[in-house]
Amino acid sequence: SKAIEVKRYLAAATPSSVQLALTQPDGKLTLAARLNVQGASDLCFGHDGQALYVALAKEKSLKVIAVAAKGGPAVLPSSYRMGTGAFVELACRSGVPVVAALQRKAVLLYDARVPTALAELASIPLPDDAVAAALSPDGESLAVLTKNSNALLLLSLKTHNVVATLPLLDGETVPLLRDLVYAPAGNELWVVSGNSANSVVAGTRPTRVHRVAVHGISLSRIGSAVIGPATGPGYLAVSQREAVMAAAAIRSTASKATLLLSSVDDGASRLLRFDLDGKAVPLIEDAEGLSHSLVSHDQKWAYSAAWSEKGLRLISASLDGVTKDETEIGGGKPAGVSSIPLSLAP
Repeated sequence: SKAIEVKRYLAAATPSSVQLALTQPDGKLTLAARLNVQGASDLCFGHDGQALYVALAKEKSLKVIAVAAKGGPAVLPSSYRMGTGAFVELACRSGVPVVAALQRKAVLLYDARVPTALAELASIPLPDDAVAAALSPDGESLAVLTKNSNALLLLSLKTHNVVATLPLLDGETVPLLRDLVYAPAGNELWVVSGNSANSVVAGTRPTRVHRVAVHGISLSRIGSAVIGPATGPGYLAVSQREAVMAAAAIRSTASKATLLLSSVDDGASRLLRFDLDGKAVPLIEDAEGLSHSLVSHDQKWAYSAAWSEKGLRLISASLDGVTKDETEIGGGKPAGVSSIPLSLAP
């Protein structure tokens, strides 16, 4: 027999570098590598964790970091073009060998079966400005939120076209859709809507979580619930697996998956754990402003990040709200940058 050491990385993107931290069973995060990648706008781990993909929005290109390279993670010299459209975000998923680069008016798809050597698959035009995207667990679909029509689109990764459209906010004339995730089983999509800087000029709206059933290439509404404590919703995160420990379970009729939502409420930035009935519990509060969030694979920990005057801080909190830990990365606080993209290796 031979003992095999398993390392699971959490990656964070800043304007001047990509940080890789090792996750620990006790929730602590330990900085393992700082890679010189200038202008990173978003990142995501590939389907098997061998590669980390980094979007450079200004350069309209995609870089690849070989996570399992001899001697440690390394930035590969090659890059891949991302078209000329305005970049929105990357979408990757464990077990799905596809990388989706979401632009405002199109989705660019890449074949990632060879993780460190991408191949362009297709470009799918979109009928409206895109807000966010999520890959389905079976790798057959990509769900996209649109801005002006407040609609949910379903794109086929086989036929490379839009196969279903579902308006979620009838009668609303301002953009309210914020983020979305697939349920771990893939049979539902969960969408968050609410106030943004562009919508409050027309009045404030409650934050809602919308449940949408996915039937092959069709979509249908199940219902929605108000998340009372969240008045300025940001990024949504969900556990990738259905099974959870009893102490951390959030029960609903559909799933026991753990849902997280970053929100700015009355000037305070918070990370909330909530369920599909809208019941929410704050896990992290931070005056500097929280960004994206993630759920650990054992569904015991929530990860987030924030800036301080010293630079980047990685934050972990137990889902029962008891324990919190911070890792100071440093590097100084960049001007005019608030979002801190995060990704967790499969």
